[in-house]
This record gives sequence, C-alpha cells and structure tokens, in this order.
Amino acid sequence: MEIVKQYGDFTKQELFNLSQGNTQLLKSVPDGTMINIDRMVILKVESSDGKEKEIMHIQTVDGNIYSTESPTVQTTINMAINFMETHKLTFELYRSTSKAGRQFMNVRLV
Repeated sequence: MEIVKQYGDFTKQELFNLSQGNTQLLKSVPDGTMINIDRMVILKVESSDGKEKEIMHIQTVDGNIYSTESPTVQTTINMAINFMETHKLTFELYRSTSKAGRQFMNVRLV
C-alpha cells in the first residue's frame, strides 16, 4: 500500500482500515448525494489479480467514508482541489450516460 495523495491527517490504523475496504462504495450512493470533504487520501493497492490500482477514500464532515476507483470522479475532485486551492469542498454525485450508452458517475462542485 502506498499513499499517492493525501489531504488531512490519517493515522496508520485508519489508512490500513481504509485499504481493507471498511468504507461505503461511492457507486452505491444515490444521485444527488452531497459529499462535503473533510479529509481524503488516494491509496495505491494491489488487487486480487496482482495489478495495482488507485482508490480514493473520502471522509466527509459528518463522518461518512466513501471509496471510489472511478478515474472520472478522481480526476474531477483533484482538478477542483487544485483550482480552488483547498480540499474542504462540497460535491454533488450524479450519473450520466456516455455516447456509447454506458452509465458513468461523476461529481460537480457546489
């Protein structure tokens, strides 16, 4: 496990627990959910097939912890953090359909 990017402090125990999947998957959260980021970390972990993947873990101000592998969501959140120069932001989750007919999720800054 490797920390790729971190905003806010996490203990080693918290990071380990995040890497073990003790979170709610963002893809199971309904559209319109507001995600008010308190702290966040992106971890590079090894999947069961031996490949590395990056997982974003977000803890909200109300204590919920969401995880996502979605490159679209990760890119949008990172771009907003870099542009706004803070990680203490609120996003709304939504889903859309691509031109190819596949559903994907993303977030918008609110």
